[in-house]
Amino acid sequence: MISPLGDTIISDTTGVIHLPQFYILHVYITWMNVQGRYISKDTFQNT
Repeated sequence: MISPLGDTIISDTTGVIHLPQFYILHVYITWMNVQGRYISKDTFQNT
């Protein structure tokens, strides 16, 4: 039989895996947007 504890561990692991992936993707996109703005500003200032 599958123990409730085993189910809990599987559920927690799945949640821990999926949530950070979405969060990291969001942070990555935001980071790239910020980097793009800084690069644009630096290029504009240096030119």
